[in-house]
Amino acid sequence: MIYPGRMAILVLLGVLFFPSYGVAQSSSLYSNQTPRQGPSERRQSKYPLSPEVARNSFVAVGLPAPRKYALHDLVTVVVRESISNNSRSSLTTQKDFKQEGKIEAIPRLRLQDFVDLKIRQATLDEKPEVALGFNKDFEGDGAHQQRNTFIARITARIIDIKPNGTLVLEARKGIKTDNEAFSMVLTGTCRREDITASNTVLSTELYDLLIVKQHEGELHRATKKGPLAKLFDAIFNF
Repeated sequence: MIYPGRMAILVLLGVLFFPSYGVAQSSSLYSNQTPRQGPSERRQSKYPLSPEVARNSFVAVGLPAPRKYALHDLVTVVVRESISNNSRSSLTTQKDFKQEGKIEAIPRLRLQDFVDLKIRQATLDEKPEVALGFNKDFEGDGAHQQRNTFIARITARIIDIKPNGTLVLEARKGIKTDNEAFSMVLTGTCRREDITASNTVLSTELYDLLIVKQHEGELHRATKKGPLAKLFDAIFNF
């Protein structure tokens, strides 16, 4: 049986003769030497984060750095253009004109009057009257409705970079099958931030957008009017 006095003496002797026990315990292979880290120290992402998010979030993923573009880099343009136009006009005109006149006297011409250099007034039993009337009515009504839709994907090349960073794009595409040929040219200017992560930009985001489509071949010529049809349209243009 160990008495309390002896127990106190043993504890005191252990502290005096084994002072490095705590240090050895801290240097054990089973102890974790890595200090506890905060969220911002535990995860070092290659993408930048705001200081607040990096300090408080364990799972936030940083945004990728803005992509840098150079001349002759390629960007895919997604063309989605739709133009709708509805107009209607109506015109009604009316014009009335009326003129009345009366002849009070007419000269009497005889040979003797020319000799005497005198012109005498003729006697009229009934005074002639002149009346003129004109009436014109016009009414017109017209309506126009048009809708054009164009959807395509085309790869453009950066041909110029403006001082403010905007990109000038140009795209060309040509398809030829037998005697049918189709060509398309697209130009426009966009901002760097308008280009998505998949390297695409919508045509609606382009400034000064110009799209030129041309179709040549037998099919195109079959849809055009001939010279005789154009002549009749010019003669009977009403």
